[in-house]
Amino acid sequence: MGMGALAVMVAGGAYGATPPSAASDETGRLRLYAFGDLIGNAVSNAAGPGNAMLYKAASGAVPVTGPGRRAGSRAVVLDADVFSAPAVTQASNAFTVALWLRPQAAGSKKAGSRSNGMIASNGSGYYDGWRLLLHDWRTRCPTIELGRGKDKGALGVHARDSLAAGFWNHLAATWDGARVRLYVNGMLSAETPYAGPLVPPRGALCAGFSGYGVGSLGMAIDTLAVYDRALPPETVARIALDGEALPADCVALLGQAQAAAGAGARSEASQAYRALAGKGEAPAIWRQWAALAALRFIETAADRRAGVEACAAFYSDASVPETLRGQAIEFLAQICRRGLGGEVLPSRILADLPEHLELDAGDPRLFGLALAEAYQRERQFDAAYGVYRQLLTAAGDEAEAAAGIRQGYARALWQGGCREEARAQYAALAADTRLPESARGLAALAVAQVWREEGKYAEAAAAYRAVTGTVSRFTHLLDEARVGAEACANLLEGKPARDPEASRQRLAPLPEPAVRFVVSPKGRDTNPGTFEQPFATLERARDAVRAAKRGGSLPPGGACVFLRGGRYAVTNTFVLEKGDSGSFGAPVVYCAWPGERPVFDGGFRVRGFWRVRDAGTLKRLPEEARGHVHVANLTKQGYTALEAQASYGRAQTNETVRELFQDGQPLEIARWPNDGFLKMATANITNLTFSCPTNRLARWTQADDLMANGYWFHLWAECTVPLAAVDAATGVFTFRQKPDHNLRAGYPFYVLNLLEEIDRPGEWFLDRAAGRLYVWPLKQPWRSTLTLSQWNRPFVEARKVQEVVFRGLTFEYGRQNGMVLDACANVTVAGNVIRRLGGTALIVTQGANIRIYGNRMETLGHAGMRVEGGNRTNLTSGRIVIENNEVSHFARCSRTYNPALLLDGCGARVAHNHFHHAPSSAMRIEGNDHLIEFNRVEHMVRESDDQGGIDMWCNPSYRGVVIRYNLWRDIGGGHAPCGQAGIRFDDAISGMVVYGNRFERTSTGHFGGVQIHGGQDNIIDNNLFTACRYGVSFSAWGQKRWEDFLGRERIRNLMYSDVNITLPPYSKRYPELAGLPGKADVNSIWRNLFIGTEEALHKKPKGTETWENRVFAEAPDLEEVAACSPFETLPPEDEIGLYADPFRAAASRDF
Repeated sequence: MGMGALAVMVAGGAYGATPPSAASDETGRLRLYAFGDLIGNAVSNAAGPGNAMLYKAASGAVPVTGPGRRAGSRAVVLDADVFSAPAVTQASNAFTVALWLRPQAAGSKKAGSRSNGMIASNGSGYYDGWRLLLHDWRTRCPTIELGRGKDKGALGVHARDSLAAGFWNHLAATWDGARVRLYVNGMLSAETPYAGPLVPPRGALCAGFSGYGVGSLGMAIDTLAVYDRALPPETVARIALDGEALPADCVALLGQAQAAAGAGARSEASQAYRALAGKGEAPAIWRQWAALAALRFIETAADRRAGVEACAAFYSDASVPETLRGQAIEFLAQICRRGLGGEVLPSRILADLPEHLELDAGDPRLFGLALAEAYQRERQFDAAYGVYRQLLTAAGDEAEAAAGIRQGYARALWQGGCREEARAQYAALAADTRLPESARGLAALAVAQVWREEGKYAEAAAAYRAVTGTVSRFTHLLDEARVGAEACANLLEGKPARDPEASRQRLAPLPEPAVRFVVSPKGRDTNPGTFEQPFATLERARDAVRAAKRGGSLPPGGACVFLRGGRYAVTNTFVLEKGDSGSFGAPVVYCAWPGERPVFDGGFRVRGFWRVRDAGTLKRLPEEARGHVHVANLTKQGYTALEAQASYGRAQTNETVRELFQDGQPLEIARWPNDGFLKMATANITNLTFSCPTNRLARWTQADDLMANGYWFHLWAECTVPLAAVDAATGVFTFRQKPDHNLRAGYPFYVLNLLEEIDRPGEWFLDRAAGRLYVWPLKQPWRSTLTLSQWNRPFVEARKVQEVVFRGLTFEYGRQNGMVLDACANVTVAGNVIRRLGGTALIVTQGANIRIYGNRMETLGHAGMRVEGGNRTNLTSGRIVIENNEVSHFARCSRTYNPALLLDGCGARVAHNHFHHAPSSAMRIEGNDHLIEFNRVEHMVRESDDQGGIDMWCNPSYRGVVIRYNLWRDIGGGHAPCGQAGIRFDDAISGMVVYGNRFERTSTGHFGGVQIHGGQDNIIDNNLFTACRYGVSFSAWGQKRWEDFLGRERIRNLMYSDVNITLPPYSKRYPELAGLPGKADVNSIWRNLFIGTEEALHKKPKGTETWENRVFAEAPDLEEVAACSPFETLPPEDEIGLYADPFRAAASRDF
């Protein structure tokens, strides 16, 4: 196969009549193999001479045959054996690949621990050629992969529909040079654009097991054919229906349905398929097929119920073709395998369904549990109890299997009002020493929960206290038991069970100051600093405090510097040294005068605008901008910050970014394209060049100060770098310096800082050489204020300071950072507004007992906060508290690795904050024993790929972080082929606890609400996942990769040099470290509720510990669920995030 592609199409018998507009089904057919015509070890190619397929046995056996797709016909039965023929090659840039097969079982040949299986291949299918395979026998969703060379690997397209085990299925894949499409039984199941090359196959054309990192599949194959063109969707569907012709007036409707299905337009696809199903003139088989196809796009509960009944009718109707009956049965079976059987399917269907399936090991228990749960839902409790008792008998002495059944039985008894019997079942689990401590502890908690639900609070409190006799390792379970016992004690005293104030660590009132000074924009530094005669600057007030301390320390109450409202033009950094400290009970306070807002302003007000009229400039402007763009002469006005903008972003150290604001709203530097990105056609890191041929560049011949922003090599790392040249003739761009990492063709970028691209309101350009500012303002400049950020140093720097408070101050319009605290202790930053900065709002290094409370940080070029404190070597807490802050619209310039909070160190508490609206993560957490609780995180990771709302990375000695009672909502956006998650544990992060969180719409790509990449000993317990594609997703490493990783020099340094995990305090605080490497990918998923997820646990590794997780197709009554299950009620949503407090900065009244 050359740079074009081949086609493999499997069909049995005649292809039937051809629709009026379709080419003959034989056109372009290169191979046709009817395996029922097997002679000896060979199957001839019925499409032409030569190229017979020859059998190769796994152990020298002869081919095995079985019943074929048609009565009296035969098919070959394969597992670890294969039929192979010379590879199919041709120059056409199109193909179709498909086959009739009957999947029977997971294959005997394994590829690692995965239950994947090869169906057919031409070459390896990964680096070259193509291959059809199942990635997971349990889900049975097929995949087509196209080899793109060793530098890129395979392009994969994954079907949304499953192959029916034990039934004949038609599977087809096509490529027309622009889009790859995958069909299951004629239904377009998935498609993706691809216009690149297909590398010629370097191996044979195979049916069955061919290796290349993929296991085998137990299956029967009936026919196989090869085409050098892409068969249209209508033709694929017709062949899947044995060539039954569709009337001409229905073909257009079929095309609409298939196109909508491929585009993911669920509603449109459903409507079109339903319309086709209602066409009386269409043959019955087409109407049945269309009705079944429509069921794949169920969106409402009523549709789901109707779909279940329709599938039941399909599989019980002998007149329906076997292929469609099999698909209907598999549709219902997969509902069970996703954990939804008991919640969605009626008991009468579940009781009958296994009779029509080829059951795998474990399936009887799976379907039995689903049946019991269906009986519970239907309130047929006696029937449910009977099924549970049968399952317990079948489980025998299998302790863990029986435990899973017993927990369901206990919940059914509880729900049915048999509380005493329910407690007995839970108590039996708690006492079973064969079970892991976690299971016994969860069961012990359930005993207390049943008592509490019954209203017997004394007994419940005693049961909660007894949990300590069962659990020692799992501190969050001990905390739950303690809180439960306290709640019961409160209820016995007639008090509310819980107090919302318990999680709020409000600041204590400041002492009445003994020394007072006043600063005002109208003051003078020659004044005495009184209310009547205030100072003019902070520096003068600081010096006055120093003078007050000359006799020793400040008197009790300390000193307070009050700042009157108004604007203070910033021309230097306010610096505090060790000698500027207060003492315990005598702090030094810098705060706003009550009811007023002092603003430290690093901006430059630009005035004197006029409309652009000179012909030379107008010619450079886009036509739509002429008459709208204004210009001001900055040089004449005294603006001096005209130096070149340095690179910024990932791997660039600069944090100084110049911006323009109109009435406080940031304007956008002129860019192309206005929104989104372009893609590099070619890239060469050696020459620092990339290309993107386009006629647009001809407009830029006079542009000489361009920059380019891009995700140059990874979709999780971007930076902005100056360009040295742009060649309009060739479309080649040349960097002035190396961007982050490397360059990769096809990756996104845009160009900025061009006068020629001011083409909409809100864009601007700075001509540094001429000292002129051009802007298309949002409104007329004389009716508003335009401000250029100017100050390029931090506003405040404090070094080794103690007992100092900053309260109620505003810092804005700087090009760099807001406040920097280095090696400070007992410092409070409260109620401040830090905004409109090119850098980071607040930086704390080597902090101890730092309180960051009630601040508002917004419109930031880089991060919100970077905070470090505590000693990881001896696990001493830095006692840092970050509470009740709002951080929003950050990482606006440097868009990755600049979160609302970058936290490092040990023992910090992050609580009741609201982090929202940014292109990447809200938090990046480094270190140990942090508590992240009651935070609201929304509209995050809106651009970068492979990230989470909270992200941790690559240090196995990080342990003990607890993430609880947070709300994660609307995480993800943009192009994310890898994925975006609410919480991401990346590259071996282990030993973390995620407890009691809400996840709403926090799963994109391949990531779940929580994503675990290679770690172990993480606990995901008692969380609520709603409308997430996946609840928890896993990227398992396997034992070898895990052990190889732990053996790397850099990782060993992290574990044994930076800290020492073999010695106290690590060995005592984290006893699981003594077992490293232990079993890879072993994590615990307990008591979670998954509502409306496509899959609760995506790619769950073998050995994952699960307990009492429940899956719902639609939202249940959570109070009812919590009342009769071990799921612990979550705090009300209105207690999560910010709360009112006099120390908290008021909500913004201007942008």
